[in-house]
Amino acid sequence: MFILEIDKNIRELFWDPSIIIIGLMNNKQILIVDDKFSVTRMISEYLDSKDFRTLIAHNGVVALTEARIHKPDLILLDIMMPKMDGMAFIETFREESNIPIILLTAKIEETDKVYGLGLGADDYVTKPFSLAELVARIQAVLRRSDRYPFQVTCSLLIILKYFLTSMRL
Repeated sequence: MFILEIDKNIRELFWDPSIIIIGLMNNKQILIVDDKFSVTRMISEYLDSKDFRTLIAHNGVVALTEARIHKPDLILLDIMMPKMDGMAFIETFREESNIPIILLTAKIEETDKVYGLGLGADDYVTKPFSLAELVARIQAVLRRSDRYPFQVTCSLLIILKYFLTSMRL
């Protein structure tokens, strides 16, 4: 999300619009759900290095609780897990939320992909995967979701900068 960092002295804002710094502030929260600790740790560390905040759950039951409490911006979800698998999670969670979900799984059959996307997943990534590609897919899904109003925010900030520039005396 774009933010404005403004000098503490508001009066200066009107005299020097160049003090407005427009920057991309990622800081989106991702819930990573996989029963393999090594997978969740690897993804979490990589996403943290890319300025995402991460939560981890190791089965669908815990993931439901975490998603309800923390309301992440996106969920990375394995299919094959104990207690509640990824497909059951989607069926339950889609009744109450439209938070984007990317399935991250070893299941490569076309029928699994079609079924998962049909249940409400927003994307489907098969293991093994590239962490760089995973981040690109996360960013693409977030751009398309209502929870990431990138275009609107960018436009508003550009308009604000021009408005403040025109007020310069």
